[in-house]
Amino acid sequence: MQLALRAQQDLLKNDLKGYLRHLERFFRLGIRQCHLLWYVVIVGLTCFCREVDTCHSQQVGDMILRDSTKWKGLPSYLRDLLLTHDGLALGTKQALH
Repeated sequence: MQLALRAQQDLLKNDLKGYLRHLERFFRLGIRQCHLLWYVVIVGLTCFCREVDTCHSQQVGDMILRDSTKWKGLPSYLRDLLLTHDGLALGTKQALH
């Protein structure tokens, strides 16, 4: 949980390298017993990828969307956010400018 919070804090501070570094560490731990948090964080990463809008970020976002069809227990409201790419990457637009 700490790594997810640190990632979000880095994003709000416009530290994109720190954001991605903490996400990498968070995802490396796996989904374990924190399914909902894991899903929220990956939906946020997908939103971030769409807002960054580079070739590589689009590939990552597309890969997440493809894999998400296999996720058991993904709440419908998070699936909707994943598909619409709205708003969980708080501070992303500010970090890009």
